[in-house]
Amino acid sequence: SCAICLEEMVDSELLTHTPCGALLCATCLESSQQHIATESGHMPCPVCQQVVLPSEAFIPLATPEDPSSIIKLLQITILFRYEDEPGILSLLGHPALLNLPSNESVDYYYSAVSSLVPAHLTTKPWSLALTDRKGRYCSRCLFSSQCRGCILTNAMKEVSLKPGDHLCVSFHRLSHDFVQEASRVEVHSSLDTYWSSIASLQDCLELFAQKEILGSDNPWWCPQCEQNQEAIRHLTISHLPNT
Repeated sequence: SCAICLEEMVDSELLTHTPCGALLCATCLESSQQHIATESGHMPCPVCQQVVLPSEAFIPLATPEDPSSIIKLLQITILFRYEDEPGILSLLGHPALLNLPSNESVDYYYSAVSSLVPAHLTTKPWSLALTDRKGRYCSRCLFSSQCRGCILTNAMKEVSLKPGDHLCVSFHRLSHDFVQEASRVEVHSSLDTYWSSIASLQDCLELFAQKEILGSDNPWWCPQCEQNQEAIRHLTISHLPNT
């Protein structure tokens, strides 16, 4: 993944600085140049701080044989909505997250999302639409078109998801009981493994400051020996605000 935006990408979409092994996407590298590059175009590497000329120091990590075959794994928000009144759409239930490939068939996305549909609504007809984060308008069409979300249909051979897309499960008219049941909150038994009672502020601070091991797959760049090293990252709070 890119060391700045942390977005997961295939190797052919990443640039690397060979001496320190830094990985950056083209967008973040260009943004860094705009903010910190000198008049000559030189800038410090965001990882090892060595002053370099990006066009020469950063090289592609890999070259794809077929650029059109690049498939990303995106974290997509799944929303649920229904038509409350003619032309009026309302959200229901609770949103969910799914890791989905950026390019797949319509049937694949319907199958992946179907497992998230509330059990009492599985018999109701529904469709998938590309919407914004509020589930009201399309994430692709211009706002002036007032599109309520492009519906994924079998007429589409393949769908290309983009960062910022949300998949919305759209139902038609639902009774009040169905809406209430979908919005019901259930305390899952898995929470018992974390706390036997309500979490305290101390519990939250301890989780926030817990140690993280940086292993060989995510090493730390040591400025002393100028090599990647395994390390332990630990956050500490030295001063608390007056609250």
